[in-house]
Amino acid sequence: MAIDASTHQLVGCEVTLKGLKSDPGKNGRIGKVKAWLPDRGRFAVVLLDDDGVEERARGPLALKPDNVERVDKEGGAWGERGVARVERIPGAGRGVVADRELASAEANNLLCEPAYATAVNRKRATARCHRCFATLAGSPLIECPCAMARYCSSACRRAAREDPGDHCAEECARGGVWTAMIDETSVLATRVVRKDRDETKRGVERRRRFTDLDWRGVWKATGKDRERRVRAVALACIAAACAGLDEGDVLTAYLVAEGNTFYVKRPVGPKPTAPYDWREIFTMAEYAVASALFLDASMLNHSCEPNCFASFPGREIRIRNTEKVQSGGQLLISYGPVAGGESRDVRRSLLSDAFGFECKCNACVGRDRVDSIEFRRVKQTASMYDDRAMSLVQSGDDSPEVLQTITLAARQSMGLLHQLYRWPNLTLAMEATRVAAVESALAGCVVRGWSEGRANGRVDSTSLTMAKDALLCLSAFTEKRRDRGEADGVVERARDFLVNLLISHRRHKPAGWNDVSVSSQVNFFCMMHETHNGL
Repeated sequence: MAIDASTHQLVGCEVTLKGLKSDPGKNGRIGKVKAWLPDRGRFAVVLLDDDGVEERARGPLALKPDNVERVDKEGGAWGERGVARVERIPGAGRGVVADRELASAEANNLLCEPAYATAVNRKRATARCHRCFATLAGSPLIECPCAMARYCSSACRRAAREDPGDHCAEECARGGVWTAMIDETSVLATRVVRKDRDETKRGVERRRRFTDLDWRGVWKATGKDRERRVRAVALACIAAACAGLDEGDVLTAYLVAEGNTFYVKRPVGPKPTAPYDWREIFTMAEYAVASALFLDASMLNHSCEPNCFASFPGREIRIRNTEKVQSGGQLLISYGPVAGGESRDVRRSLLSDAFGFECKCNACVGRDRVDSIEFRRVKQTASMYDDRAMSLVQSGDDSPEVLQTITLAARQSMGLLHQLYRWPNLTLAMEATRVAAVESALAGCVVRGWSEGRANGRVDSTSLTMAKDALLCLSAFTEKRRDRGEADGVVERARDFLVNLLISHRRHKPAGWNDVSVSSQVNFFCMMHETHNGL
C-alpha cells in the first residue's frame, strides 16, 4: 500500500522493507525511518539487526514510499487475550513471551489458530482429504474439476475452492496438474502469496502477514549449499509462472515456508478402541499428511528442551505449555531435534543447515548428559533392543516366553534412554506406555473400557506406578478441555490406553498393592474420565 510521504508520518517509526528488486535479500528486514528526503522523494532508512540495534556501519538506505510498510505495534499481540506477546529477543530475533505466569500444563490452550495455507503431502494425496486431511474411504470419490484434489465431503471441497490458501477455484481454473508435479513447499508458497494478495485486495485487517515471518535464516543457510539455493530459486520461479504470480513474492513465500512450515501429522491406522490390542499400542506411529503455515505459531522460537507442544486437530494448530513459565519467559517449541534425541553437536548442525542459526538454548549451551561417543553407543544399543522387541511383536507369537522376551528388551531400551533424556519427558512416557502394553498382555490383562466389569489379569504394582507416572506426563501434552474436540494423535492414544489400564486396576487391585499415592492417582484419573463422559 502506498504511503503519503508528505505527512512525514513514518519518521522515527519502524518499517518492514518490501518490493526491492535490485536487492531482494533486504525484503522483510526491519528498519527505522530517520528522515524524509523531499528532494529525492524517498525515506532515509537505517536497518536494524536481530536485537533491534541500528546497523550504522552500512549507512541509511534511500527507499521509495512503496518499499516500506509501517510495523503495526498491535502485531505484538499473540494467542489468547492476556496470554503472551511478540517482542524482540536479544540474539534471537523476535519471539513470544508470557504476559503472566503460566501454570504447568494450563487448562486452556495458549493458541488455537486455523491454518493460513496448506498443501497435502504428495505421498498421501490419494489417501487423505486435501482439506481436513481425514482418511478417504469408500465411494463416491469427490474431486475438484481439475481432478488434482480429493475430498471426504462436498463441504470440504466447497471450503477449499473458496479459500485462496488451499486448492481454490482460481488455482483449479489455471490447470491444477502442476500442483501434482512439483514439491509441496512450492505449492504452499503460491497459496500463501495468493491468500495475502486476496486479503490485501479485500482490505482485511490483519495482525501480521507472511512477510513478517523470518526467511533470511533459510536464505543464509542455502548459502552453504549452492545447489540448494539454485533449486529454491528455480522452483519458486516455476511455481510463480504456473500460478500467475510475482516471482519475487513467491520466492519470499518459499523461503518463509522452508523456515516456518509445520507438518500436520496423523497416526498410522484407525484409533484403537477397548478392548485394546496390545500390539496396536506397542507399534503406534504417525506420519506427516500435509504442510501448513500458521502465522502466529511461527513466531515461536526453538529450544532443544521446549516448554510448549503443538497438536493438529483438523486444520488447526493448538499450542499449550507443558511446564511452568514465568511472566516474561519465552514460549518455546522444538523445530525438530530435542535434547536426548541427538547429541548437542548433531542438533546444532541440523539447525544451522536447515534454518541458518546456531542454537543457544540451555541444552546446547550447557553440557550434554553424556559425551558424544557415549551418546552414540547408548543410542545404538537402545535401538538394538527396540528392533529386537519390534521383530518379536510383528511375529504374532503370544506365548509367555516371547512376551517375557519382549518385555525385557523394551525395559532395557527404556532404561538406556533414561540416560539421555530428563524426566518428565514425552519420549520416555511413550516408551513407558509400550512397556505397559506388553506387560499387560504378559499378565493376561485385557484392557477393556471403564464399564467392563469382568475379571481381568493383574499387572504388578511397580508397572502400574510406571504407568501412572507416564500418564501424568502425557496429560501435560494433551487437551484439558474437550468441548472443542481434540487431536487424534499417538499421544492422545497412549493417554487413553493408560487411563483404561489404570481404571481396570481400580476395580481389580493386585494382591498386596498398598501404594496409597498410586491408588489416589488412579482414582483421580478415573474420576476425570467418568466426569468427562457424563457418568
